[in-house]
Amino acid sequence: MEPARKRLPPAQTLVAATFFLMTKHAAIRCPLVGRIIARQLQYLAEHPSETLTPQLRDVCAKLSAQWASDATEQERTRAMSSAGNAGGAQVLH
Repeated sequence: MEPARKRLPPAQTLVAATFFLMTKHAAIRCPLVGRIIARQLQYLAEHPSETLTPQLRDVCAKLSAQWASDATEQERTRAMSSAGNAGGAQVLH
């Protein structure tokens, strides 16, 4: 079986998809989208393309960790707020 990194789309496709997801995340602030962005950035960090510089790979790896951490924090915050207000009903005061 072929390793997953050999089946990755071209790096430019991953960059475009990641930018699209970042734009959507800015609008909806969904932790799941944040996790997908983290995964996309990790794919870029490990992509076999020779056009990606070591510096860009390093930035992608660091951003991947940050996006994953932020998504975890968003999930934790949502869980705490829904536990404290009758199953997640929005409190407006």
